Amino acid sequence: DEFFTLLGLDPQKKIILNATHPPKRFPWGPEFVSNLVDAIDEKKIHHDCQIIVRIHPTHYHEKGDFGLNTTVLDKYNKLENTNKIVILNTPNTTGNRDDYSFGDEENIMMNSLLKYSDLMVTMFSTMQIEAALFDLPVVNYALREIADADYENTRLDPQGAMKMPHVGRILLTGGVKTATTFEELYSYI
Repeated sequence: DEFFTLLGLDPQKKIILNATHPPKRFPWGPEFVSNLVDAIDEKKIHHDCQIIVRIHPTHYHEKGDFGLNTTVLDKYNKLENTNKIVILNTPNTTGNRDDYSFGDEENIMMNSLLKYSDLMVTMFSTMQIEAALFDLPVVNYALREIADADYENTRLDPQGAMKMPHVGRILLTGGVKTATTFEELYSYI
């Protein structure tokens, strides 16, 4: 009850936890969430859901972002302000963050997100390992249809992550699903 109250969640709705990807690799995170909202509204996703968007800590790094992080964060904030089913969850970015250690309060929040969510969607976040500890189903998305980009010549290809050795080991377990189209994603959800 405390967790639901703190985040303003509806206990009657399923929770989709979106563990976001760094904006330099996937600047279309807000567009992805907007698509999920539309799919829920149009009943392409057959459950009454709400989406917790866990913002990746690198959204708050300023080094070499040239305004990209701010632009992406502004889009996430607009989504939250215009959609009752979108709830942003931001990491504690105060203090020394070089070691990515967040402290007890943040660890409790992360554990609660994983414990009380019904499903996690992500683009191969390492959080899928933690999700396994909570028996939280995971659907990875590797969606090229999200944006018009030159995927052949950049690191922006969402499907490129599937070739990374650490991701490949997770995929080989068979414990997660991977959607390469939105229709596949809706079906898996």
